[in-house]
Amino acid sequence: MRFLKTSQCGARNFSLCGLLLALSITAGCGGKPAAAPVAAKPKAAAPKTNSVVEETNVSAKYVSDFEENLLAPKGRDPFFPASSRRNPVPVAVAPTHVDPVLELTAVIRLGKRGQAVINHSSLEVGEQLSIRTPPENRLMVVRCLDIGDDYADIQVQGEAGPRRLVMKKRKGIESK
Repeated sequence: MRFLKTSQCGARNFSLCGLLLALSITAGCGGKPAAAPVAAKPKAAAPKTNSVVEETNVSAKYVSDFEENLLAPKGRDPFFPASSRRNPVPVAVAPTHVDPVLELTAVIRLGKRGQAVINHSSLEVGEQLSIRTPPENRLMVVRCLDIGDDYADIQVQGEAGPRRLVMKKRKGIESK
């Protein structure tokens, strides 16, 4: 019961404060009419001072000039010392065309038949296979035409004539 009485008193006090505030605001706004603005005096023409300003203006004498030849090793931007915008921009080099590399790494003889190992793929005579070639990891279709002791004749799809791949001689290994 006591809680209800306290809350009713608090609500009554709050509403009375709000009513009192509203009355004071309306009483303050509805008072005397505002005074009429005083007419401003016409301003007299100001004396020309541009001639004095031109004589004392020294900004034409001192002009900030940033030399662009003071790049990173010689100078830095005085306003943004940590910036890298004055550093030289590397020139992009156009990529050059690199022919795909086909390399004969081994020749395996099994009687009359033989296999040629080209770029880690083995081919027999008359066999056709897709082989990945560095540096661009491109697929090339290769047909093996003939296999010798240290060479392989191949035909690459899209080329006019056959190629002969010769195995590189390794140091310390002698062929018989």
